Amino acid sequence: MKLKLSLLCGFLINCVFGISLTSKPALTPALQLLQLADRYYQAQNYETSLTEYWRFLCFHADHPYAFYAWYKAGMANKHLENWEAARQLFRQALRYDIATTYREKIRYQLALTYFAQSDWDLAQLELFKLSRQDTVGTVSNTAHLFYALALIYKNDWLAASEAISNASASFPQQEEILLRLRQVEQHLNHLNQFSPRKSPQLAKWLSTFIPGSGQIYAGKWWAGTNAFCLNLGTSYWLLDTLLAGHYRDGLLIFLFVWERYYRGNRLHAEEAAIQANQEDRQVIVQKIFAWFNEITQFMPATSCLIRWEELPELP
Repeated sequence: MKLKLSLLCGFLINCVFGISLTSKPALTPALQLLQLADRYYQAQNYETSLTEYWRFLCFHADHPYAFYAWYKAGMANKHLENWEAARQLFRQALRYDIATTYREKIRYQLALTYFAQSDWDLAQLELFKLSRQDTVGTVSNTAHLFYALALIYKNDWLAASEAISNASASFPQQEEILLRLRQVEQHLNHLNQFSPRKSPQLAKWLSTFIPGSGQIYAGKWWAGTNAFCLNLGTSYWLLDTLLAGHYRDGLLIFLFVWERYYRGNRLHAEEAAIQANQEDRQVIVQKIFAWFNEITQFMPATSCLIRWEELPELP
């Protein structure tokens, strides 16, 4: 009986000490509030999570995790497609964070927000900062690719080709990615050496002598036929009016109808040739985007997000 009692006491003592050693200290009210906001965020209840992140920042603006609250509020707005709000919040997160690793990830999300707003210049600036950092990792490598992509959106083919060459150095042993980067670089070289297939000046002069012929030359058959018929109709109307001796009416038809359609026909012929050349370029650009899409499938799976588990322990 004494042996059983001693064994039972030992078991209880071990349990008590085991619990005390393995249990974590209780979270402060501030962290409880931040975790509550995170739970709403993980449940994709972004509007409610924003309310809690703002509550945390209102009462704990100087907390060491304030940068994380700004960042997650920005991410919530990003999911809600409130791009301008997300942009401002990410910039606030950069102001409050002093850790290089976190700044890198925040800047990356800020650059993606600029992309969503089609603000290629600011996206290029943020990605340039990331791509020139000494750190090596998924964020830095991806920044090289997105930096080149921003230049492509700006139609700066030469600079984009140079950026792709620099990006290739970030993936020295990943043949699948390097193969596709070489394809992108090859298409960019085609764009740098692009020779327009249609001459806007030739299209304009063709439509000067035969209305609609410039549009047909540019490949716009329906627009050319329409221009030819309209100008033929207005020319017949003008000639018929003049032959009938109605010179004042003929002058009005010439000034307000015939001249307008004739001049518009020449202008549209030039625009049609320019558009045809742009469409040729766009075919190459779409191939580049397709290669970029394939590249993303071979990128490492490391996350570019800041997670609660990664935050440093508070003193």
